[in-house]
Amino acid sequence: MKTVTLPARCNGKHRDTAAPFDIPENAQLFIAVATPENNEETDADFRADWYALSAMGLARAYGDDEPEYDETKLQEINPAYEPL
Repeated sequence: MKTVTLPARCNGKHRDTAAPFDIPENAQLFIAVATPENNEETDADFRADWYALSAMGLARAYGDDEPEYDETKLQEINPAYEPL
């Protein structure tokens, strides 16, 4: 399944994407509605909240207790890999 994230705005009656995108007929759509916490919240606040949520997800996936795997655990070595 291929997914794309489209930023959009709703004025109460219409939803407008920020960029044009052809949606195929019968495509499944998943809509996440993001509402401001209060009337003073800015777009910068909104972005900062999403970045913080993303960072929390990454922290859970790659925490301090994540095990290290050395080359002996690999089944196949990537020939294009260049260590940092």
